[in-house]
Amino acid sequence: MIFSHILWNNREFPIPEPAPFRLDPNLWQQVESDRQFLAAREENRVGFFWDRLIEYLTDLFMTEQLELGNEMAVAGYERAVRVMAAETRFSRRILAKWILERAQLARQGYIASYFPSLQAGVLYVLLVGPGADRREYGQYRKDRSDQLHLRCVAAKAAQPDRRFIVGIALDARGVRGSSEDFVWMDTNDWSAEVLERAEQLRQELRFFVPEKAQPRQMSEAEYPEI
Repeated sequence: MIFSHILWNNREFPIPEPAPFRLDPNLWQQVESDRQFLAAREENRVGFFWDRLIEYLTDLFMTEQLELGNEMAVAGYERAVRVMAAETRFSRRILAKWILERAQLARQGYIASYFPSLQAGVLYVLLVGPGADRREYGQYRKDRSDQLHLRCVAAKAAQPDRRFIVGIALDARGVRGSSEDFVWMDTNDWSAEVLERAEQLRQELRFFVPEKAQPRQMSEAEYPEI
């Protein structure tokens, strides 16, 4: 009942003054029958991709099947995945659409972008590659992983107010073979000198520089108009 009241009041819990306070009866039934709420639930299905990504990464880590990163302490891994798991259902919908759209377009070549999370201080960096045949895949994977790391550094220079950088690299949808790379950076202790080097790298590699960037506004209603 309390959860339905919060949903019904824009995720707030208004308490009128003076007390006493009474919850409306059958409020959850009202929420469940609301057309916009039901439409939002349907739209949120795409966000399950984000859930599966977290579960997949965790399973690989816990079974020590990561190609790189198995040596990471559990506490370090937990900090990284907690950021991803802290995204709201609405945010997961947006993030999943952001990734899947670019995974569809990347068959012709690399696509890189970053997305400021609705969480303060968090920035996601995405790199989607076109894939490669089996004989060349090892080198392709290394190149993609190296580029993801460099792009995370460049993204920090482009968005210096973001403390946590989460990098995700994938292959385009439908290509032969598939792999994922992840980068986690906590930049809280980066000095001014390190930040200056990050900006130099961004300019040298032309990653996320204004003249090459193509800003795109996403307009997404949490509860679609019906």
